Amino acid sequence: MAKSSKYPRIDFDAALDFVKELDKNFSANTISYEEVEQMLGVKTNATAKFSKNVSTAEQFKLIETAGKTIQIAALARKILHPTSDNDEDVMKLKISSFMSSPLYSTLFDRFLKTGLPTEGVLANILLNEYGILKSVKNTAAKNFLKSLDELGLMQDGVLKQVSVDEDSVKGSEGSDNEGQEAANLQGIGTHGEEYVSLVLPLMQGQAVLKVPRESLESTEKLKFLKTLINANLDAFINRNTINSKD
Repeated sequence: MAKSSKYPRIDFDAALDFVKELDKNFSANTISYEEVEQMLGVKTNATAKFSKNVSTAEQFKLIETAGKTIQIAALARKILHPTSDNDEDVMKLKISSFMSSPLYSTLFDRFLKTGLPTEGVLANILLNEYGILKSVKNTAAKNFLKSLDELGLMQDGVLKQVSVDEDSVKGSEGSDNEGQEAANLQGIGTHGEEYVSLVLPLMQGQAVLKVPRESLESTEKLKFLKTLINANLDAFINRNTINSKD
């Protein structure tokens, strides 16, 4: 039976609501699958209700799973228990969570440049270019567009340029050297005055990424560029690994 590429199976607010319930009902750091099943009112973790909540929350870096246990991630705790009264700070955290989905960050970057397609066309793009099965393409498209709307990331069909909370994009995996690591992405060579080439050595040959020079003007932009490269690379590898098995 064919398997779809990974995609958020519920919208962002629904995933966050699921994590809110976990936070409300359990005080322990580690929550067993059995306890979550009881909270959701299902008999097994094999049910769609269980898997779509857990899978999506994990893609958004709101939870972490190990074996048959769940932990609420640091990013989710910052969202649920903010240390600032500034709503904009919380929104940045939510957008960081949204961008943690490799598929969503890839789609956002793509349509930021070209404009959003209609839901039907988006569904077909997901089917033909991103390994999403025909049976779920409409749900995948709907969830992406609904999540954009929930986070205020689009207006009149146009995506908004946003900044994310860089310290939270990778959660606990971030390091003090993250800014320097991002700066080290700068390669050599140019494409005129507007672009810079990022040269990435491979085991065989090299990859060259043409990047707008303005994307390298600040540490914040460099960190965001690094996040997008990592997310797009994950999606690319996942998509081509699936295609190689067909």
